Amino acid sequence: MLGQTRLRSIFLSLIFLLSQSSLASAWEADVHFGLTKWLAIQAGFDRSEAETIAYGNQQVDRSRVTGPILSTILTCTGMNDVAGSRQIHNDHFPSERNPPEDPTNRQVTAGQTWEDHRPRILPDLDGTLQQLFALGFYLHALQDSWSHQGEPDVPDVCDKTLGWGHALSRGGWTCHLADLTYRWPSDTLAMAKKTYEVLTEARKTVSPTPWSQLEPKVHEFAMAHSKWAKDTWFSQNLNESGSGFLEETSLPDSDPGRPLRPYPPNLKLWIETVSNNPQPPSGDIPAQFAELFRMLFTELTTKTGEQISRLIDYAAAAKALLRAVHAEETADCPYYNVIAPFLLHEGFQSGRGARTPLEVCEMATDLRQKARKVLSCGEVSRAAAEGIQNAQPHAPPLAELAEKGPQLPRVVYAVAPGATSGTYLAFARFMHLPLDVLVVQAAMVPDQQNQPQPKVIGFAWMPVQ
Repeated sequence: MLGQTRLRSIFLSLIFLLSQSSLASAWEADVHFGLTKWLAIQAGFDRSEAETIAYGNQQVDRSRVTGPILSTILTCTGMNDVAGSRQIHNDHFPSERNPPEDPTNRQVTAGQTWEDHRPRILPDLDGTLQQLFALGFYLHALQDSWSHQGEPDVPDVCDKTLGWGHALSRGGWTCHLADLTYRWPSDTLAMAKKTYEVLTEARKTVSPTPWSQLEPKVHEFAMAHSKWAKDTWFSQNLNESGSGFLEETSLPDSDPGRPLRPYPPNLKLWIETVSNNPQPPSGDIPAQFAELFRMLFTELTTKTGEQISRLIDYAAAAKALLRAVHAEETADCPYYNVIAPFLLHEGFQSGRGARTPLEVCEMATDLRQKARKVLSCGEVSRAAAEGIQNAQPHAPPLAELAEKGPQLPRVVYAVAPGATSGTYLAFARFMHLPLDVLVVQAAMVPDQQNQPQPKVIGFAWMPVQ
């Protein structure tokens, strides 16, 4: 049994690791910061006030307390943090019903924000900095009600009554699909219009810019498919080029079919993560499991990754990958062999992979709109192969970024007991992929001589949600 002091140590380590850095959720920084700032200026706020509102909005994701991944991590580790889950509800998934509650009863409705069973009230501006921040906080939950609409999809290693995740109708908890404005243009327009109405109501400007003049520009913003396309939009409309916050999006660097043009990497995110991350807790983690995770992450970040397979129980991990995307668990499904190099080897190293391919998320979303919850092995395998072939770089290669910060570690991670007895979970972040968390589950597995050995029994990349 873990002591209370050690539990607290693990708890704090996970908070620092997964919630301290500048994060982006659905929506991401292009909406929460950039678009919000532009809309506030159009509503009559001066540039400084608009920036404060936008900063308050984005700070909901930056905070170690309100960062959207925290509650899922805590429920994954069996800590049953009801208060933390309730906070995430209020800030990111504002359903009418509060946790703990079955996800089917916690559906989020676009344009509705609930807090303690009551509609959230727009703060009154009194000219103080605090109220501008409060307006930003309010807008964050309102905007997320569009991207997080639907029934939350919760990782299968988590407490279903407390965890959160992108709805199945938007790809599910392993997908970044809900983050992408071009995939949901009508929702982006509706969200932006409501944001603008709230800002004009708060500012009480006599003659704000008519929405009819703004709508075409918002549509251009929504349809921008890459970091450089968004950068062009902000350069033209906010006179801000090279916007650093765009690195905090999951968009590819360049548009599909266009020449590859790397978006300038910013090590600030990673420096912030490392400086606030304590050493991985290990005192109450069995030495065999601590060594397993050390070998896994060393192989991932300093070698070719070819030896990773010996650390993984293939049968268990293959089924876990299928469960993560809600596909049927067939023993001979090729999905693992198709996607593992993209998640852990070449795709991870190059900055093209390390997340569920968009084609899998798109296909799953389309089928679920037809009331299909369980996907076939063939469907996900074919979609994964297509997605891997089409994948655009969305991060710099790990080796290239490491050259820019050779003194920095390439990975930070924390280890904690899993919700199931005898299992352990590692949560890792990597210097070239600061917006994604690799979740690894391990347990004792009999080897060929029937001797128990620690092995990875499941892994998945979790987008910051």
